[in-house]
Amino acid sequence: MNAASTLMNRLRAENGTAIVVAMGAMSVILLLSAWAAGASTQLSGSSERDRSAKRALPATEGGIRQANYKLNNLEPGPNQCPATFTAEGTWCRGSSDSAVGLNAGNGVVYDYWMTKANPTGTCAGFPVSANPQLEVRCVTAQATVNGVARRSQARLVRPTGASLFPFPGLFGDKYVRLKNNTTVGGALGSNELLEFNNNTCVSGGLKLGTLGARVLGTASNSSGCDSTKTYNTAEQGPFVLAPVDFKSTHLASENDNGEWGPPGTFTYNATTRSLRITGDGFTFYGGDDGVYNLCSLYIEGGTVYIPSGEFVKIYMDSRTQAGCTGGGSIIGNNSVNFVNPNQADHLQIYLNGAGPVEFNNSFTMNGYIHAPNASVLFKNSNSNSTSNITGGIAARTIEAKNSLTFTTPMCVINGVNQPCVAPVGETESIFYRTAWIECSPKRAVATDPTSGC
Repeated sequence: MNAASTLMNRLRAENGTAIVVAMGAMSVILLLSAWAAGASTQLSGSSERDRSAKRALPATEGGIRQANYKLNNLEPGPNQCPATFTAEGTWCRGSSDSAVGLNAGNGVVYDYWMTKANPTGTCAGFPVSANPQLEVRCVTAQATVNGVARRSQARLVRPTGASLFPFPGLFGDKYVRLKNNTTVGGALGSNELLEFNNNTCVSGGLKLGTLGARVLGTASNSSGCDSTKTYNTAEQGPFVLAPVDFKSTHLASENDNGEWGPPGTFTYNATTRSLRITGDGFTFYGGDDGVYNLCSLYIEGGTVYIPSGEFVKIYMDSRTQAGCTGGGSIIGNNSVNFVNPNQADHLQIYLNGAGPVEFNNSFTMNGYIHAPNASVLFKNSNSNSTSNITGGIAARTIEAKNSLTFTTPMCVINGVNQPCVAPVGETESIFYRTAWIECSPKRAVATDPTSGC
């Protein structure tokens, strides 16, 4: 065999091909492995950032809640920072360490800033409008986890000397449920739910405190009825129903408890401040100030009188520090009638606790009930029993099982006949959140903690 034949045979042979194929396959596998490792590393980093971001946002919420809590408990003046805050320019800072902030543990660091009252510009996406009946504070919170930052902002509002009632009429913060044969002479409103069943007529329209509030059932639009819906804007926020400041009322030992009668129509436990009215003809006298401070009130039928020309304010207390247990309840059974020959504001009933307030069978009253944390229930035994109320009710919830007739009192104001001005009073120094937004993670201006919101 000559050299040429030998060379051709070697070229035709497949010896060593497997090595070439194996090396090619290994190269592809190595490339794919490198790509997978890179993608895995990138995905791991992205997942870690997502986890850090999800942990940071709740910490900003914690900062806002701390600010809200301290405002309500430390009660700073309108142009003051709370006592535990650090003044930082025109701001009040929750942390005293500007370099570190507050440690929430597990790698979470957060801080928050609060304006003094009624800042200029916007807060939580809405302009801060001048309103003498509201004190507004804007809170901005920031949290960082593993270098990932989140920021949020909330608008906190406190009523100051405003009317204790959002509007003349009936208002239930969570809901108003009217079952059968109900007439509301005035406005009817809620922040969350209005529900009707059978023959409901509202003359003053339906007022909804939030854009998400619902109306279930149908209120009549026949003659004299107006079920037009009016929603608060997002800028206005929901209706705020603040509790009356019971600390500013007379002490139980100094008020007019005992200025009532006649004997034999009631029993009273001065230790528990529990009043039980069981006879006809009971009278709350005006006394010096007409102030009564009770822990519970039970009425079994009969008539309760308010003397002509006198003012009576009944404070149903629930505070343990005031010696009360329970929610400051009012229970009326079997045809309870409050006779007030004066304007409705001569009888004012206030609750600071959860109540309940419950009237079984017919009930009549010319006056106001303010119960921001309590449920008010009219539960008649049959369709022939009815409740007739003139004045106003503002409560956490209102429900009428059967017939209810409500009338908003009218007064001549500046020569015009219009709904009477509802009672005003000092409310507790309680701030409520009315708006919230998430801000850009980074400030637009380094020295302004609200910039980018």
